[in-house]
Amino acid sequence: MQPILTKEAILAYLSEIKPSLEKDGIQKIGLFGSYAKGYADEE
Repeated sequence: MQPILTKEAILAYLSEIKPSLEKDGIQKIGLFGSYAKGYADEE
């Protein structure tokens, strides 16, 4: 089983790859659901 990613870890990763995403024409990306609300868990 893989560890649960935190909201902060996901946002940090997206920041790292942002230039590549923008080069591919992606202008906006975000989190939703339990990650955005801060209560993501194993279920």
